[in-house]
Amino acid sequence: MNDLRMRERPILDLHIHIGPELLSRRYTIETLAGEAHREFFGFVAKNHFQPTTAWAARISHRYRVPIMGSIALNKGVGGINPEAVRAALSGFKTDPLQTERGKGRFIVWMPTIHAEAHLVHNRRRDIVSEWGCSIEYQRIYPEGEGLTVLDQKNRNRINNETREVLKIIATEDLILATGHLSSGEVELLVKEALDIGVKRIIVTHPFYQATNMPLEKQMELSQLQGVFIELAYVNLKFDKIPIESYVELIRATGPNSVILSTDLGQPSCEPVGLGWKHFFKLLSEKGVSENELARMAIENPHHLAIEDI
Repeated sequence: MNDLRMRERPILDLHIHIGPELLSRRYTIETLAGEAHREFFGFVAKNHFQPTTAWAARISHRYRVPIMGSIALNKGVGGINPEAVRAALSGFKTDPLQTERGKGRFIVWMPTIHAEAHLVHNRRRDIVSEWGCSIEYQRIYPEGEGLTVLDQKNRNRINNETREVLKIIATEDLILATGHLSSGEVELLVKEALDIGVKRIIVTHPFYQATNMPLEKQMELSQLQGVFIELAYVNLKFDKIPIESYVELIRATGPNSVILSTDLGQPSCEPVGLGWKHFFKLLSEKGVSENELARMAIENPHHLAIEDI
């Protein structure tokens, strides 16, 4: 990481968890921003239960690194619905007197902890006590009550609510992230999003077992304009995904279609700055070059999130 920190632009981590939320978190937006300033990395703040756009907008001008917000379309914000995205837009202001929303982008995550695929993987539980939550706040949802982007009558098409959300993302030039959807859902979603005019898409940690996307499908999607495959550091530890799977994808697609993130913020894990050092070391030991690391951790995330604003 020391060599990468000498570059002109900071690492841009598009996936870091902050609190407060029902899960215990290492960071608030302020404490994460302080570390990011010291360690020279930018970030997108993620929360499974509420938008972070207002939190990020309120402090972003104080720091020398990019600080961005997001919204995850879980049950806490009404699920997949355009009003939730409008609510995130409403907080995207550095000055509450502004009549226009702030300049820039944020990430709109499709459902994560309330996605049907996530609930199937986690035995119908939304949050898991091992992740750092009190057992009384864990919810168990009956089969079929999870969120999906698929139409109930035709599982081969995207539902109307999702299409309305995609239209806002396209109009506002926001970033779509696929969340914890199943592999089949992700494939349909990405192609529908591109048809609607979404220009910036992250396939969220597709090796995670809730998504479990085959390498060949990841390769296929990575060839589409504006689509990036996310490889998250935390999945190596929490989900026992082998680092060799990441390297295989990088070699198969090339680094231009991949972004690295940490997905950190858990109190049981190391701080983000240290996580990046560990992540780079693991990849370097498998033959990933410094230039490739810079492409995936700096150039691609900046291109996706910041350029052309």
